[in-house]
Amino acid sequence: MPAEYKYSREYGLYFPTGTTAIAAGATRYFTYSVNNAAINQVQVVCPHAGMLSSLIGYSVNPPGVGESFTYTLMVNGVPTALTCQTAGAVATSSEDLVNAVAVARGDLLCIRIVTTGAAAQARHAAGLMVKRI
Repeated sequence: MPAEYKYSREYGLYFPTGTTAIAAGATRYFTYSVNNAAINQVQVVCPHAGMLSSLIGYSVNPPGVGESFTYTLMVNGVPTALTCQTAGAVATSSEDLVNAVAVARGDLLCIRIVTTGAAAQARHAAGLMVKRI
């Protein structure tokens, strides 16, 4: 196999919250089927430098009338510009196709979700694209 085909330069990351539904009025952090109120319990190490983009947030239930779920990529415990919000009684997904965030090898990654006070209890997932640099 030619060296240029050894590793894909672009791939997707998928982070589900697992089987535990997230309650209304909560701030939680999640990665591979693990969610926690403490960010240091769920962060994963970025294996290489790259650009992260195309964040998509998904929930099994819509948040409800006047309610929302806000998904944000966290890098080294700091919120980034890569964020999206699902709102209302019908929508179950949202996306940020505009922003991109540079990461370095060794950076710590996770997704933060913030649910409003009366939002529906739901399981969530987030996906994003990674481009190696």
